[in-house]
Amino acid sequence: SSDLRIPLWIVVLLISRDIVLLTGTLYFNIKTHGENVPVIYLGKVTTTLLFVGFASLLINWPIVSGLNIASLPYLPGFGVDPFALGIWLVYVGILFSLSTAIIYFSKGRTLLRNYQTAMASD
Repeated sequence: SSDLRIPLWIVVLLISRDIVLLTGTLYFNIKTHGENVPVIYLGKVTTTLLFVGFASLLINWPIVSGLNIASLPYLPGFGVDPFALGIWLVYVGILFSLSTAIIYFSKGRTLLRNYQTAMASD
């Protein structure tokens, strides 16, 4: 049977990523006097994947076979036990989440440099 618990590393990773982005956003807003880094489409896709993935895990449906690659308690779905399909959406959502964090950081850094250069030339 499927174990409904979500591994702690997933929760810690996603919350940590959000804390880092929130802190970066606050820093960016202070340094640029209220400017914002534009939202990217991949971020919306990430949110949808995680939302649907966690909803699937909560209702424990649909159940799919495990991949039988590694029976590790912190990687549900990779063992022989069946698991809710949502775990795969969560895994993809995590990859997208980390990708969007890198993109936001990069865009924010570039926009901050451009802002500081523009302020210095005024």
